[in-house]
Amino acid sequence: MSTSAETIPAPPSPLSTDTTTSSASSDDVSTTSPSNDLDSVTTPDTPTAMHARSVTSPAAPVIAFINQTSKTTDAEIAKVAAALSRQVKEDFAPFHGKTVSAVVAVPKGQKPPPGSWWMVFTDTSDEAGALGYHDLTNEDLPLGKVFVETTKADGGVWSVTASHEILEMLADPYLVKTACIQTERSSKLYAWEVCDACEADTLAYLIDGVLVSDFVTEAWFDPTNKHGPFDFKGHIRSALQLLHGGYISVMDLSRAGDWKQITAARDGHSIASGPSTRKADYHERARVGSRREKRRADRDHWQRSTAHSK
Repeated sequence: MSTSAETIPAPPSPLSTDTTTSSASSDDVSTTSPSNDLDSVTTPDTPTAMHARSVTSPAAPVIAFINQTSKTTDAEIAKVAAALSRQVKEDFAPFHGKTVSAVVAVPKGQKPPPGSWWMVFTDTSDEAGALGYHDLTNEDLPLGKVFVETTKADGGVWSVTASHEILEMLADPYLVKTACIQTERSSKLYAWEVCDACEADTLAYLIDGVLVSDFVTEAWFDPTNKHGPFDFKGHIRSALQLLHGGYISVMDLSRAGDWKQITAARDGHSIASGPSTRKADYHERARVGSRREKRRADRDHWQRSTAHSK
């Protein structure tokens, strides 16, 4: 007999090591079975689960889209902001319990609202300047980035990238949440990245004429869940499955090491047993300023932005 419980720790500082971790054990494989009930519940023959939720971030932040590009217009940014506001509130929130008060487009030359999270749009990471290489806003709040021309050069759609970034920033704003998957042979941490497994533009869908990213549900992180749904659009058939073009960051706790990236097999319907030996696509590399690059950095080294501080 085992128990299922969910706990909330004391509020940590924004850059603490507090994590939301899903872990469990069964005969072969185990993880959390997500629950919205914050009280401890004991149920026979269920996995042990503990969720430690960070409570430092507002339940529904304002996210400011800051246009620092040379070619993308404020009107284009505003159209994407409106579509992503709908996606978060109507599609994402029912599955992940995270929403926004608003997604606002900040015209070039203007300041974002105080207390807002930032999504910074630049041409490329190399030309991003001060904002592109920073990890937090000037108020130590979450900051994401979209490299518009880099995405285009890679054959991608930048609105899908923006959708990907805003959903993952809401799901885990300070990169502290993981799922612990245990088997008889290993114990691995899976980064709580909700779009990586199904990130391909071919899996995206339209909202008001704007292409947005598919995303996984909490069931994707639970190998004991055989029913799903595992992603919003119903492309994924089982927990931990990576679709073509998908990937996930994993840390093997049974071995000394850092975060490793697992990529989808060529057929897009099986998870690789380890880091792929095939030549990596451009988007699979951790770009400077990206969430994957930031996850590998010591949080003491995260840079606070000085932009818009006056």
